[in-house]
Amino acid sequence: MGYSNSKMHWTPLQVGHMNQMLIASKSRKGWLTTDVRDPAKDRTITSDETWDFGKVMGGNITIEPGVTLTVKCEVNMPNDGKIVVKPGGALIVDGGFITNTACTGFWQGIEAWGNTAQGQFGEPKPTYQSLVVLKNRAVISNALIGVQTYKPGDATMVGGVVQVEGYFNEPGTYTPEGATFYNCRKAVSFLPYNNHSSWNPTIFVVNRSFFHHCDFIVDNNYPGDDNFGAHVTLWRVYGIPFKGCHFKNLRTGITESAKLGVGIASLDAQFTVSGYCVNQSDQQGVQCDEEFLMRSTFYGFDHGIDARVASTDRAFIVNGCDFSKNVVGVYSFGVNSFQVTRSNFTGGNQNVELTGSDANLFRQMGVFTTGGHGFRIEENHFQKANGAVNEFAGTWINNSGEYNSQVYKNAAENTDFGFVGEGICMDHDHSAFIGLQFLCNDNHNPGGQDILDAKVDGQPLSNYHSIRTQQGSAATPAENTFTQDPNTPEDESDFKNSTDWNLNYWYNTVNSAAAIPLDVTNGWVGVAHTDNTNSCPTKMVPGRVHPISADGLIGIRSEFAAAKDAYVATAYVYNALMDGGNTDVLIDEVQRTWPEDAWQLHDELMMKSPYLSPEVLREVTKKNIMPQAMLLEVMLANPEGTKKGGLIKWLEYEAPNPLPQYMLDLIVASWDQKTFRTQLESELGQHHADMSFAADELISEWKNDTLSLNTDSILSRWQQVPSLGARYSEVLTRLERSEYDEARTLMNGLGNTYKLNDTQIQERDHAHLYIDLLANASTAGHDLLQLEPAELTVLREVAAFGCDRPALWAQNLLCFGYAECYSPCTGKGAAQKALKRPRPVPVKEEPSPLTVYPNPATTYVTFAYTLSEEAKDAVLVLRSMEGREVKRMPLTAKVGQQLLDTRTLAPGTYSVELLNDGTRLATERLVIKP
Repeated sequence: MGYSNSKMHWTPLQVGHMNQMLIASKSRKGWLTTDVRDPAKDRTITSDETWDFGKVMGGNITIEPGVTLTVKCEVNMPNDGKIVVKPGGALIVDGGFITNTACTGFWQGIEAWGNTAQGQFGEPKPTYQSLVVLKNRAVISNALIGVQTYKPGDATMVGGVVQVEGYFNEPGTYTPEGATFYNCRKAVSFLPYNNHSSWNPTIFVVNRSFFHHCDFIVDNNYPGDDNFGAHVTLWRVYGIPFKGCHFKNLRTGITESAKLGVGIASLDAQFTVSGYCVNQSDQQGVQCDEEFLMRSTFYGFDHGIDARVASTDRAFIVNGCDFSKNVVGVYSFGVNSFQVTRSNFTGGNQNVELTGSDANLFRQMGVFTTGGHGFRIEENHFQKANGAVNEFAGTWINNSGEYNSQVYKNAAENTDFGFVGEGICMDHDHSAFIGLQFLCNDNHNPGGQDILDAKVDGQPLSNYHSIRTQQGSAATPAENTFTQDPNTPEDESDFKNSTDWNLNYWYNTVNSAAAIPLDVTNGWVGVAHTDNTNSCPTKMVPGRVHPISADGLIGIRSEFAAAKDAYVATAYVYNALMDGGNTDVLIDEVQRTWPEDAWQLHDELMMKSPYLSPEVLREVTKKNIMPQAMLLEVMLANPEGTKKGGLIKWLEYEAPNPLPQYMLDLIVASWDQKTFRTQLESELGQHHADMSFAADELISEWKNDTLSLNTDSILSRWQQVPSLGARYSEVLTRLERSEYDEARTLMNGLGNTYKLNDTQIQERDHAHLYIDLLANASTAGHDLLQLEPAELTVLREVAAFGCDRPALWAQNLLCFGYAECYSPCTGKGAAQKALKRPRPVPVKEEPSPLTVYPNPATTYVTFAYTLSEEAKDAVLVLRSMEGREVKRMPLTAKVGQQLLDTRTLAPGTYSVELLNDGTRLATERLVIKP
């Protein structure tokens, strides 16, 4: 009581002390105010202030331009209250704790307003943007959006800066001093903003926001229902780094994958997630020693990272991170040139039903990418968790398209699927040297499958689904190591192929006997030994690790130029040999050939062998002017051509005159031949792969430049990569630069450079529709996440096209901006059985031992025979009507065809006898006409 004699009142000091005690008591502070914001209690900060004792706010807090509020205490906000930091103002939470008053429900969070037209320059705080700094174990709790870098609903006020500072002690030891976002529905949200330099507004530089040792956590105290979305969302921003950060979903009792949320969700954004090196400062192009690396982690999510593109060709980097108990660790939807390196993935132990966009996955995965190419997935470790309740795949590559991509030097341990290529992962016109490769990966997967090449039934052009048909090359063997599990031979556990294509795999056992894929799919072309070796060196050497040094960039440019020169020289020779140098001319010649010219056509095709394409071989068969024995000779002379494009199945079931089974078996047996064409395609593939990898290194480095975004260099390098996939990367780069006319022109010219099939023509047309949509929205000034109803109708129309690249871009925009998410075109092919050619339906009646056709004959005749027993002195005898023996033709096979050139025989009637071991089995008449 007061100090007067009556002691009937409290002094102001006593009231203040009681107020402080109530604030300090977590169980009683809610008594000081209601949960609802009272506008009369809003507080405006007009001069620098430091709060070092707890406060309970009844209204909003607004920080004026040029003013800094430093919070070192606990601040309790009303549930619908917020903190606004105006441009030029700053909020520094230095060990403070900002939450809601009653610890139930959400408060609105921090709005860091910006100026979209201005850069983030200015020291120590930006001149035109707001600044929010969190450090010394600061906590933002129970916010609807912890920090949003914009004024909601105002596209002109974007660009606020968020910085989480982590401090470390002397080299070798550290005490993290960053910040925590705890039980926020969304921790941080970025809207489209391009930071630029103070002296040139056309040069985009990296965003000044960063997160060093920041924890993002939701647990069972989360005040919402099943509405947690993502800890961080990034939309069209550039250069946001996360170092030594931990993303966690610790909530229990969730049974659907879609309700687990995401660690980082991005659309058209460039960002980097990496470990924090605690014993050395960042050095250009130098990896941190493992013992001093504080890894970033992702735990308990649907997707640890969910990255997508819709209108840019931006990418992301993941390096030195750990992913555990996620449905998918890294989920990349249409992103090109991303990097996932030196990270650990443990999975299969998230016990939920796969729902939403996961419905087609059918299994949990370390890295899943669809519709992207030019990526670097290197030196990662994938492992199925102990006690896992679901299947787990290490790396799953879906529809990487017509581009030389590779998955290099990773390890898979106890996974159900180590490394999977699915859908269209190669250029069907250049399948031997453009497409996805698995190189130098180490497998230890008892009971699982090491490498799987899978098709997806129901997709367009599923007969063109495959990875690159040459895996490795004679010069550089693929050198994966395999489990060689003797307990599961029926499952093709080393290398399984469920596509219509046949693969040529190059290996050498100098490094390891496990380099031989012993357990492979029936019909897969056999492994080929080579005297050359591949030591599988690390590509992440000093100077060649992001950020790459100046000398490293010079070296990569030199490697690109050398590989390009070698590719051009080899391609010149190859193209001159293929189909005589002109496929279209040869096909036209086949189509104009008459039956009586069959021998001449046969001789010309044999001269051009083994360089006949599947297209020419298919056309010859469709023309149906050659007897099957003659056609077989041509097929056997072109083993590389017959094992491509599903030709063998077409010959068996769809050809006008399907080949009998024994001929198909002979063709399949011919695939073991290694011709000069095999060697030439191997060399061509190696040069193209070397060129593509060097280009990918340069493009990825420019996309992730730590200073500025150089789209000129990116565009120039894409233009130098000769593959269809690179053209669509060009389109995305054009869209990023708002060069819509140039994007249309590029699409219009595709048919002049590439032989487009019907589905690829449709994809090009869909790209036109999508480009027009973005161009019209830009002209009208419409935000892509706030499109008009008519525009949304067009966007949904493009998305409904399914699996091509424009559809993927549209789907990404709908998912990120409108919560309309699509399942990827994946899943079904993985459940297929290995490719084993079905046998023809047996004919009920017994076949004739001898058939003669055509009969009458003019230039040739075919004798088709079937012996009841193995051949023993078997022979076909041609006799004149007088009984004189004209020709004797020995037979060695039990079933076969014998071709006879009749142009040297006199017109007339002949008899043909089939004999085996002295017994006449059949006699037929033959008529030869002039």
